[in-house]
Amino acid sequence: MENLVNLKRLKDPKTHKYKNHIYPKSIDLPFDPINDEYPYPSAAINMTYDGLHPSDKGNAIIAKEVLSALKGMGIGFSK
Repeated sequence: MENLVNLKRLKDPKTHKYKNHIYPKSIDLPFDPINDEYPYPSAAINMTYDGLHPSDKGNAIIAKEVLSALKGMGIGFSK
């Protein structure tokens, strides 16, 4: 889990200022999607591969799995 995101940027409920929080300390901190900024700026991304917002590391994992699946179907690629 610690490889997925570097940080989560959340508003401090007391000061109303944004602060970067490191996992796992950020798990129980509240986030209001209507009033708060998106909590994952580009600096937060480490290794995500959800298919919608993959990072470079995530794209490498997806490509490796797709290539493996194609090879399993007998579809090969030459260099």
